[in-house]
Amino acid sequence: STDNGANWTTLPIPISDGLAYQIVKHPTAGVYILRANARVLVTLDNGLNWKSLVSYEADGASILNDLQVTSTGDIYLSDAKVGVRKLPTPADPANLAQWSETNWVTVFPKQTTDAQYDVINIGIDNANRIFINHGASDGSGKVQLSEDGGATWQPQSAVFSAGNSSAVWAPSPNGRMYYIPGGAVAVYEYTAGAATPWVAKPWPTATVKRQNVFCAVWRSNTQAFAGSASDGIFATSNTGNSWAVSSNGLKFVNGSDVEITADGKIVVIPGIESSSYWYSTDQGLTWVNRAFAGRILKLYRLPDNTLLILTLDNE
Repeated sequence: STDNGANWTTLPIPISDGLAYQIVKHPTAGVYILRANARVLVTLDNGLNWKSLVSYEADGASILNDLQVTSTGDIYLSDAKVGVRKLPTPADPANLAQWSETNWVTVFPKQTTDAQYDVINIGIDNANRIFINHGASDGSGKVQLSEDGGATWQPQSAVFSAGNSSAVWAPSPNGRMYYIPGGAVAVYEYTAGAATPWVAKPWPTATVKRQNVFCAVWRSNTQAFAGSASDGIFATSNTGNSWAVSSNGLKFVNGSDVEITADGKIVVIPGIESSSYWYSTDQGLTWVNRAFAGRILKLYRLPDNTLLILTLDNE
């Protein structure tokens, strides 16, 4: 959709042995990277044709857990069997022959003793700093930072990590990075160059349960929204200093995905396999439900304000 969701065009995705979970926009026009549970593909023509960059035999597990791209086009992949892999952007990204699976390099080996899997989430800020959270060999969780494209890593001991659990990294337009670990009890704010780079911001205790946050998106330098498992949508309007529930009138409180359209709507996908989505035009005070012809898996707003919806039918 290029008109804030009014009209949609279906694009084919050639995956028969798993689900597509993530689409990332490359800086080169028309180039997108798609992550499935065991495959990574690239398209140079806005999704009409795809080429494989990673291919494992799908066994029902999510082997590939996250994928992010820098502003210069380098791709970072969370591979549960290997660690963090990097695919440097080709000299000519518009030349399909230069995109090759043999060009991946491992920049952060997996740290756990588990024979198969490790959950690593990746965050990239406006200055292309690379942040990851990962499980460690002693069963604890760690956070690492690289300022040189993955060549070296700096442990971030001031930041709590929920071990081998999913977390959310949310870069802000103001240059700061925000980190919400699994089972969130705080939001961590990173400011490069500050005397104390990491500052913990309190997470609201709306219920006695810890919040598993699925996603977070910044609308401006000061305003952000996050989708949680049990209390729907949370919002901040003061640069993350405080958060509050913003789900009034939202009947399905599972905020599996939340995005902001170019015209200011807050769009919520209420859980996997939903055949509808919710949107608000008044900062979450009231919500409207709209049916969708497909089982929704994921929603994305790209830098050019194009909206993409991934469905369980792999479209």
